[in-house]
Parts: sequence; structure tokens; C-alpha cells
Amino acid sequence: RDAGHATTQHMIPFVPTPEERLTLIVTYVLVILTFLGVGFLFWFHLHLVLSAQTTIEERGNKERRRHAERDGKEWDNPYSVGWKQNWKLVFGSRHPLLAIWPSSREPEFLPLPINGKLVRRGRHTFASNMGGKAQCSVV
Repeated sequence: RDAGHATTQHMIPFVPTPEERLTLIVTYVLVILTFLGVGFLFWFHLHLVLSAQTTIEERGNKERRRHAERDGKEWDNPYSVGWKQNWKLVFGSRHPLLAIWPSSREPEFLPLPINGKLVRRGRHTFASNMGGKAQCSVV
């Protein structure tokens, strides 16, 4: 006993004893399941960003697409402006790796496409109640 704790002598370094194997197996299974779950959520949310949908819209759009295909029509998400522009709408037009960096900047684009195009925010004041107008440019 060493300081009140039992110590285990390993015959071969880094090889678990029979008592340790079950704990290691359970730990590895939990790590793999967590990795798969987080990976699924990552891919699902990447799909949502690139298709300009929320989770609720994704479910409704799937149903609308199914009804349109049944009627021989084609249905497209009215808010999607292409995957690259959808990415820019959410994360801006700077380097993609900067999208994961925390930022306190104001969004670069207005939240919804206007006539199928992204509208870039211009310099503006929040004096719209006093007759001021925001400046915007279409991308």
C-alpha cells in the first residue's frame, strides 16, 4: 500500500491487467459513440448552413420537396442562394477558418437574401427612427 492506495504491478508496461480491461473497453466504447454523435451533429449542421435552413425548415422543406416530386414538379428552398453564398451569409466572406474564431463584429450581410441575392451591409447609423437610411449593396 502506498499512501493508503493499492498499487498494481504491471508485468508488461502499458498492458492493462484483467481488472482494468473492462473499464478500458467501456471507456473506449463511450469515446467512440461520443465521437460518432458529435460527428453526425457537425455534418447535419454543416448541411443546414450550406443549404440556408434551420432545423425546422429542413423538416418542412423535405416534406415540400416530397410533395412536389409526387406531383412531378421541382421545389427549391427560396432562401438558398448557393452553398458558397449561404456560407458567406452565415460566416462572412473572410477566410473560412476565421469563421470559427469568436468575433464581436456586426454581420456582413443582411439576414435574408433579397430577390435571390445577398445584400451586403453598408456603413449606417441606427437613426432610422429619425429618417436615416441604411446603405446596402448587392453582392
